[in-house]
Amino acid sequence: GSVQLIYFVDDLNLPQLDKYDTQSAIALMRQHLDYASWYDISRLTLKTVVNCQYVACMNPTAGSFLINPRLQRHFVTFAVGMPSATSLLTIFQTFLDGHLKNQGFSAGARNLTSSLIKGALAAHKEVHDTFRKTAANFHYEFNVRHLASVFQGLMLAQPSAGFDTPERLVFLWIHESERTYGDRLVTDADVYKFRSILQGSAKKSFPTIPTAQFFGEQSLGTMPLCFCHVRDDATLVEPAYGLVKDMKSLRACFEHALHEYNEFHPAMDLVLFRDALLHVARITRVVLQPAGHALLVGVGGSGKQSLARLAAHICNHTLSRICITSSYGLGDFKLDLQSMFARAGIKQEGVVFLFTDSQVTNERFLVYLNDLLASGNIQDLYSKDEKDSVSSMVEGKAKAAGLITDVDVCWEYFLSQIRVNLHVVICFSPVGPEFSTYAKRFPALISGTTIDWFQPWSAEALASVAQKQLSDIEFTSPAMRAAIEKFMPLSFDMASQAAARYLADEGRHVYLTPKSYLEMLGLYRTVLIRRRRENTTATVRLENGISRLRDAASSVGTLEKELTTMVQAADEKRELSESIAARVASEKMTVELETDKANEEAAKVAAIQAEVQRQNEDAERDLLAAEPAIKAATAALDTLDRRDLGSCKTMATPPKGVGDVFSAVCVLLAGVNQGIIVQRNGKVKDKDRSWEACKKSLLGNVNGLVDELKNFKALIDKDCIPKVNFQEVRPYLALEHFNEDAMKKKNSAAAGLVGWVKSIVDYYDIWLDVEPKRLKVVESTLQLEAANSELALVRERVDELQGRLGRLTAEYEKADKDKREAVNTAERGQLKLELAQRLINALGSEEVRWVEGVGRLQHEREPLVGDALVAAAFISYCGPFNKAFRDHLLYASYIPYLQVAVAGNPIPMRELGEGVSIVSIIASEAEVAGWNAEGLPRDLVSIENGAIVTSSKRWPLIIDPQLQGVAWIKSRQSSRVHVQRLGQPKLLAGLRTAIAGGTSILIENMGER
Repeated sequence: GSVQLIYFVDDLNLPQLDKYDTQSAIALMRQHLDYASWYDISRLTLKTVVNCQYVACMNPTAGSFLINPRLQRHFVTFAVGMPSATSLLTIFQTFLDGHLKNQGFSAGARNLTSSLIKGALAAHKEVHDTFRKTAANFHYEFNVRHLASVFQGLMLAQPSAGFDTPERLVFLWIHESERTYGDRLVTDADVYKFRSILQGSAKKSFPTIPTAQFFGEQSLGTMPLCFCHVRDDATLVEPAYGLVKDMKSLRACFEHALHEYNEFHPAMDLVLFRDALLHVARITRVVLQPAGHALLVGVGGSGKQSLARLAAHICNHTLSRICITSSYGLGDFKLDLQSMFARAGIKQEGVVFLFTDSQVTNERFLVYLNDLLASGNIQDLYSKDEKDSVSSMVEGKAKAAGLITDVDVCWEYFLSQIRVNLHVVICFSPVGPEFSTYAKRFPALISGTTIDWFQPWSAEALASVAQKQLSDIEFTSPAMRAAIEKFMPLSFDMASQAAARYLADEGRHVYLTPKSYLEMLGLYRTVLIRRRRENTTATVRLENGISRLRDAASSVGTLEKELTTMVQAADEKRELSESIAARVASEKMTVELETDKANEEAAKVAAIQAEVQRQNEDAERDLLAAEPAIKAATAALDTLDRRDLGSCKTMATPPKGVGDVFSAVCVLLAGVNQGIIVQRNGKVKDKDRSWEACKKSLLGNVNGLVDELKNFKALIDKDCIPKVNFQEVRPYLALEHFNEDAMKKKNSAAAGLVGWVKSIVDYYDIWLDVEPKRLKVVESTLQLEAANSELALVRERVDELQGRLGRLTAEYEKADKDKREAVNTAERGQLKLELAQRLINALGSEEVRWVEGVGRLQHEREPLVGDALVAAAFISYCGPFNKAFRDHLLYASYIPYLQVAVAGNPIPMRELGEGVSIVSIIASEAEVAGWNAEGLPRDLVSIENGAIVTSSKRWPLIIDPQLQGVAWIKSRQSSRVHVQRLGQPKLLAGLRTAIAGGTSILIENMGER
């Protein structure tokens, strides 16, 4: 082809050698250089590659240290050394002069650049020559990167933040040098040596600027030199790099941030002593710099992860961690990295990735982490399609930044945002070979991070933690509190010195970490509070017994008097109850008599009511027989036509029989119709029955006539019709032509009147038969009403008597209740008196022993302070030592101090000697006997080990070559222990089951890792 390819390979020696001493990752390159071709694995064909050259780089101090000679022979080798001082002066002066000029610094500050660079070069050279890389201090490697880090910090200075003075710039250079070089040093001796180097360089380069205040012993307890982005409430909102002028303000700012963090996350109970504040300031300094990554190195419990969380919160960054499970693998790690990349590169949010050495379950995790730290790019994290998708997501933001929307440009913009927003904080422990191994295999862990080596906690830090942990515990005096608080860091220091001697004498490591110190504090609190509570409980129990005895003795006479009064009261209430009971019986008899009388009246009323009902039904039944006559009369009236009636007035002479009909109506209406003339005997004369008379009396008002006929039945029911009318009308009814059929042929009005007359007479005849019965019903009803009235009176009387009986009964029940209560009270008083007399007689001799017991417990309460202190120190620190070192630490270190701790006086405690040992302080004789019965050997060392295992707050790690401890634990927890071995596939499942069920788990065959 016509294209020439130059392929750049960085870290050529990074691949690990396999068991054949080859590096398969670069074997393909060697094959191509040897034969200009390689085989296509899928098609099994030879592919020739021409016009391709390689440019490779390697770090001779990391990786595999050598490569295949058959590959190396194809390369021409150049050794790239440290640039000369002149070159470095030119490089860094260009950057620094440009920054100071562009930011508008004063002339005095700009004139300082040459001295700053020369001082930095001199300090770097002396540090490089003094601190050599060794197997233990493998990270003591200083190159141009570290110089660049110092000047990167110098270029954070802004005139508005108070850096526009030569003095402040020199202070900043000292601070950045300490952060770059001093924070990575391992021991206090190395730190002291470095500070001497830096002091000499500062004094030589800046003789007129007072820098001695930051060096030497006089700096202890004074204000440390610290520059930080967040140092008070103002910079907590808008971070700005500047000098911390007041540690109190810095502590208040960080404590406020800690309080905010605890409101939204699982609470961290931190004591922000001076070293902790400085570590947080250093971590925030790294996180708030572009491409800033931190490596925190310290033993377990030194606070690396907690301070990193707090720093991430202060920087307003999201903290991201991976969650290791039994199935967590490389694919899950890549997904977590992609999620963090999306937040940092696409959403452009600040992200802090907190990673610890305990999470390295697969070393390939560190391959990705190494690439991320070195370049901010992980080559095989995304596939081509995923890269295109990510590029399209950031296309709008890249365009807003003034870039073209090409895929490659967008991808580079995405990576640039990763470098700005994603910060890795790695927490490693220096204990063991893993840290050095990882650093050699993955050099970016050292070269791509800012190291912050957590030195052992200072005495001031230990004392601060002790003061906070013990602040809520009561002591007899301030001097006692001060002595105990002083003993806490002192005991830790004594144990650390013993560990150093143990390593020198026995060749065995004992690691005392801040976790051990915190356990000692927590254990002391727990033991002291528990034993004080037990002492208080026992004291209160005896005091209560003594009080009961004395109360019983003093109350016997009072009880006898009270009992006499109670008996008299019970007798009075019994007499009252009996008198009320007699009244209730009398009233009850009266009520029963009246009730019987009322029942008799009710029976009479019921009989009368039944008779009235029967008579009423008989009358109603007879009246029903008259219904056809009424209906016929009504039907006859309905056939009447008012016009036909009116036309009858015009007839001078009616047809034969019509006059008889009207005469009959006239007779019936006599006394009802006022127009009909009636004699004194109630009869109507014949002349007044004539046709003319009928026309005049009946047909003068036709409508009125019809209404009278319709109301006639009602008048009969009211007995308003004279009986003579019906006697006079009966002759008409006997006439042959007096029927409807005959009258219809002659006159329709007469036909209707005939029907009405006959029907109304029939109704009247039935009504005459029913009327006596109706009168009888009325009479019976009156009798019923009278009987009901009498019954109501009787029942009212009964109700009144019942009410009075109820009141008397309630009064009797109350009196009876009072009587029973009085009797019961008297009986209880008698029982109490008998019990008090029995108690006095039976336990009178026990009072003396109980009083002595209270005195003994009160005397034992005071030594609890010292007993718990010695027990906690022994349990927390003495476990890894043999018997000789335990006794020396206990009797030659702890006890001598405790005997003169309180202003020359001892802290109260039981004196160890005859009958009192450290085991008897920790456990009781019964507990020790129980351990021996469970299989624990009876020698003193084994018993001490048993006391430590059963009393420690942390999970015990037992070094048990003879398997005596394992056998004891299996016997002790026979029904509640799950035995597992390291490496078993179900280990995590067993742990999960034990934690969920609250049972014990024993993991056997634990190695060093």
